[in-house]
Amino acid sequence: MKVRLFAILREIAGTDYIIINDKNNENEIINEIINKVPKLKEYLIKNGKINEKYKILINKDEVYILPPFTGG
Repeated sequence: MKVRLFAILREIAGTDYIIINDKNNENEIINEIINKVPKLKEYLIKNGKINEKYKILINKDEVYILPPFTGG
């Protein structure tokens, strides 16, 4: 399963994507990502739960983690 990272997450990970084993739900996906790149925990977990600011989209073998969007 390919996890695509954008914006600050990509900068911290130093890559556009991370390959993980197939997972059944968002929690398993996030835990695997944090195991591979521990520095991402600060952004992906808030108060012990998945940070709602980040949107996780799952499309078959790819996962997209989208940061909060800003603009005007």
